[in-house]
Amino acid sequence: MAATKQTQAIQVANDLISFAAKLLELNTESKKLAAKYADQGVQAVLNAMATRAFNADGSLGTVDVTVVNTNPINTELYPGLNRAVAANDLIAVKNDLKDFNDFMDNVGSVAAKNRAKNANIITGG
Repeated sequence: MAATKQTQAIQVANDLISFAAKLLELNTESKKLAAKYADQGVQAVLNAMATRAFNADGSLGTVDVTVVNTNPINTELYPGLNRAVAANDLIAVKNDLKDFNDFMDNVGSVAAKNRAKNANIITGG
C-alpha cells in the first residue's frame, strides 16, 4: 500500500506518542536517581574522592596531592567507576537531571543549558 499524507501523519503521531512515553519514563527514573543521590550524600563523597590529572595523550597522569574536582576521579583507587570523570562533571549532569525534571513538571523557568555537552563529557560520546 502506498504511503499517503494520512498514513505518514499517523506514523509520526505514533512516534510522538512513543517519545512522550519515553520522556515520562526518563522523568520517573531521573527522580529516583536524584533521590538516591541526595539520600546517600553522593556529592560530598564525590568531592572528597582522590583525583589525578590527564596527561596530554589522554591517559591518567600523576595523582593530585589534594583533591581537584575538575580533574578525573582516580580510577586506580576506585576501579568500580566506569570511566575517569571529574566530580564536577558528574554534579553538572545531576543538575541537568534536576532541570529536566523541572521542565517536565513545569517548575520555574529552566535556563537553557548545553545538556548534550555534559552528557558527552561523562559518557565519552
